[in-house]
Amino acid sequence: MQFQKAISTIFCGLAFLLEGAPPLMAASFTVTPVRVEFSHQHLHATLQVTNNGDEAVTIQLHPVQWILKGNQETEHETDDLIFNPPVFIILPNQSQAIRVGVRQYTALDAEQTYRLILEEVPSASGAGVQGLHTVLRISIPLFVKSGSPAAAKLSWILSRSPDGMMLSVENHGNAHIQIRRITLSSPDGTNPIAVQSGSEYVLAGGHKEWIVKDVPPHDQGGLLMQAITDGNPANEVLTLHNP
Repeated sequence: MQFQKAISTIFCGLAFLLEGAPPLMAASFTVTPVRVEFSHQHLHATLQVTNNGDEAVTIQLHPVQWILKGNQETEHETDDLIFNPPVFIILPNQSQAIRVGVRQYTALDAEQTYRLILEEVPSASGAGVQGLHTVLRISIPLFVKSGSPAAAKLSWILSRSPDGMMLSVENHGNAHIQIRRITLSSPDGTNPIAVQSGSEYVLAGGHKEWIVKDVPPHDQGGLLMQAITDGNPANEVLTLHNP
């Protein structure tokens, strides 16, 4: 049994192996924390970037606004955020602190969402080295809380699809939610049918879909959907809807 994600929004540096190709070379750096929340009382944050590789790495920062356009998540250039330093070099096994903040806080009714992209700058010194050089790119979610009480409000639907079943969720609230794990099981919860693990953000007003494959026939009593999130857990028996 498996979930196949139909929509993916979280991205990072990807490496792929080609059969018979030269070895890959890639920088290795990590960032903590992995997300930041701002409010009118907390307008600045410090992130720590650590070079875990054997060579110095140059990293540049690039903030974008992360919004919904129709049903699609898009990223746009923004000057809403301040950050320093914009470009820096980290020696092997060393760390660099970076400061990120909100340029001007506005008490809106809905949460504002951004991403801070940290991208490796390829080194010119590696031009004569054989092999493929992958550029590591990490995207850190940044959330600016609204000026009024905010929360996610989810509605779940289980429906048939050509590939099996589709589980979808819509967020009717004014704040994001992070879904970390979803389990579908028999109504009494004793027979797990499918499990989806991994981080998935659903923005305010947004939706996500997953295809559930290889699901055995079951009665009209529905399936128990249990979701672990960064807020309250969701537990709901869903009846299969026909399109």
